[in-house]
Amino acid sequence: MIKLPRFAKRLSLLALVLSLPGCITQRTVTKGGQTVEQGLVVKRPLKEAVQNSN
Repeated sequence: MIKLPRFAKRLSLLALVLSLPGCITQRTVTKGGQTVEQGLVVKRPLKEAVQNSN
């Protein structure tokens, strides 16, 4: 078994978490009761949480 330094283990775990798929949600923007924009958005909550923690 190969022993890796602690930071290498954490780095590989972080890479694994960031590569996980997100979820697809419907996004609708309305203005004055009228639909202005509508489409699909990919949300990646784990990746966004890591990015916001820096």
